[in-house]
Amino acid sequence: RNVTGVQTCALPILSETTSTDWNMFVENFEKAGFIQLQHDEPLNPNDLIFMCILGNQTHHAAILLDPTNGKTLHNLGEGRLSELIMYGGYWISATRFVCRHQSLI
Repeated sequence: RNVTGVQTCALPILSETTSTDWNMFVENFEKAGFIQLQHDEPLNPNDLIFMCILGNQTHHAAILLDPTNGKTLHNLGEGRLSELIMYGGYWISATRFVCRHQSLI
């Protein structure tokens, strides 16, 4: 919230994200004030990228910081520090959908 001014609802922190019963992102992004973008819509800073890294569920999210160079912030799990990655290649193929908070439209 400090960077963008976006405030969302609190969601439970779950350790099991690859279970077929776990669908927190898909079930809650609208409740948290996000709108799913069309596939051909240009990406903006602070868009949320939802991905599947393992299994079949959408269980991973990243924040696009700079769409001109692909700089993206993400975290691969509990106990790990967040890291910057370049959104492209593998990350694009793992993407399920992209959302933007309604306050940023």
